Amino acid sequence: SPLHHHKTTTASRTLAKGVEGLLVASCASLTWRKPRLLAMQVEKGVAKRPKRLVVGLTYTGSASIFYPMIQTDRHNPLQLVSRHYIPQFKLDEPSLLDRLAAQLRLNKGNKQPVDKAVAEGYDFVSRNYIPGDQVVLVARPRYKEDPDLYVEAAETLARQLHNGTGPSDCSNLKPINGGEAETKRIPIHGVAVIGMYSVSQSERIKVWFQTQLASSESKVDSMSEWSDELKSRFPLGTEHIICNKWEDGKEHACWTRFGPDGGIISRQIFLCTDSLGWDMWIHCTKHVIYYKEDWIPEWDKHEPVWTREPSSSPSGSGDTIMAEGMKPEGMHRHELRKYEDLPGAISLLVWKWS
Repeated sequence: SPLHHHKTTTASRTLAKGVEGLLVASCASLTWRKPRLLAMQVEKGVAKRPKRLVVGLTYTGSASIFYPMIQTDRHNPLQLVSRHYIPQFKLDEPSLLDRLAAQLRLNKGNKQPVDKAVAEGYDFVSRNYIPGDQVVLVARPRYKEDPDLYVEAAETLARQLHNGTGPSDCSNLKPINGGEAETKRIPIHGVAVIGMYSVSQSERIKVWFQTQLASSESKVDSMSEWSDELKSRFPLGTEHIICNKWEDGKEHACWTRFGPDGGIISRQIFLCTDSLGWDMWIHCTKHVIYYKEDWIPEWDKHEPVWTREPSSSPSGSGDTIMAEGMKPEGMHRHELRKYEDLPGAISLLVWKWS
């Protein structure tokens, strides 16, 4: 009958709407649960790579070195970057007005710039660090400035984090997760330092850098000594030390990896007769800092024009290039590679010790 047909149709429509509602609810549930599941995986440490906390100790206005770095707390890989400024004039003699302005800045709030930068860096790490994270310190002076001021700030911060003894004004810090504040020792994963200078600078900078660049041997020697000098200033257990130096259009870098006891696991030294922009820096620090993919140079994909092992070479340039005393103690394999026609028509000499 028409009445029966109407009731049947109404019931069918009601059932259909009910099924449709369940499907919509199920889809919504799936859509909502997926990111939550991802977040739970990250919280449980399922993320493929460890979170990194990068602390930059640099001059006011410095930005270019940090732009290529990944900066996110939501997507893998997780990396937080914090810059802390240390105002300093060039080594050229400042004017009386500049000195007055500097004095006003130094006295403001009765806090020295280095102390302020260190305290801010400690605050950043303490609030964001959880066990398993990797802390990396970057010291980046302005062109022609003494890098030791920035290294000293990084050294102080590293010691405070490693020993669990922060600045006095950071005693009331609370972790970002809202938990109870407590003193904790935070290891340093890596330290990276840039030095940029020219022949017109003061002799004390040149002495600090050990810049006897008469030959390839002395270049390697100076970079090794600089790396070892930096290692002596930072806590035992610092795994990576990278130093990068620009000088009058030439660029040199050293990346050293250390074991828990401070012994050298591997060392690579890069010598280039040109300035590579940020390519050398990114190539050497990509092991401790996450970078945007299109900023990472693909040098590893190029074949060297020649490779030598100086320690096993019976004679010739291989033995004369590297003196026996320059090889790190405990290193068993020494390899010298030369690359040509890298992007930008760059030639590069690379020492590898392991």
